[in-house]
Amino acid sequence: MAIVQAFEKVPALKAMAPKQTEPPFLVAQFVVLALFIVLAIFAAIRFSAESVRTA
Repeated sequence: MAIVQAFEKVPALKAMAPKQTEPPFLVAQFVVLALFIVLAIFAAIRFSAESVRTA
């Protein structure tokens, strides 16, 4: 949602992807998705490692 709003409200971003189907918009969405996936993996690894130590 924040990506869509940024591309709608920031003039420089809107100029790059006015219809939000252009490559810069898709790349931004992919980068944020990949970041969340990586953070979720690190969180899962850390959580499971802490669970093993306390058991």
